Amino acid sequence: MPFDAFTTQARYDLSWFADHPVELAKAGRWLASCGLERSRYNFDGLVVYLPHSRETEPGEWYIQCFRNGIVEIVTMEFNRTNRGEGEKPIMIEYEGWASSAVKNCLKMLGDADVAPPVFVLLTLLGVKGHKLSRGDRDCPGAIDSSFGDPFKEDNLVLPEIVIDDFEGDVSKQMEPAFEIVWNAAGLSRRGTT
Repeated sequence: MPFDAFTTQARYDLSWFADHPVELAKAGRWLASCGLERSRYNFDGLVVYLPHSRETEPGEWYIQCFRNGIVEIVTMEFNRTNRGEGEKPIMIEYEGWASSAVKNCLKMLGDADVAPPVFVLLTLLGVKGHKLSRGDRDCPGAIDSSFGDPFKEDNLVLPEIVIDDFEGDVSKQMEPAFEIVWNAAGLSRRGTT
């Protein structure tokens, strides 16, 4: 969320986003899908998505570009590892996904002439009962096959992160939010309980 979205009546030309659906897909850390990405204008601005087969609505992910420069990235793809029958999926590599998506989104916003500062908001929805894996290679102190407690909260709405420089270390800047997610799983991010 660019700071300008709240302080001015800034409206951005969405044609840049419409002309670059593959770059938008990559901003969400998805590989280009051989041109299957779709973009279309909607009430809020422009949405880029990979549709369900033969459907026109988003499937596993979408990116909504608002006219005021806000970009919303939604995915369900990073929590696909299952431990056993009937158990909830285990969240793995969410830090790497989130950091990469934010970093790529900042580059894309810069290419579209959106200026810093921006607010980054990370929200995990529907996670009650899921576990967080210590095998996340993007996290310090990663240990294979070690898990936190199941999340007790269904939705983790984390505090905003302010990014003043599009070239800075995104992972480092997002550490306070990441720590809260690890704490919600009964763990410290650095590998100790």
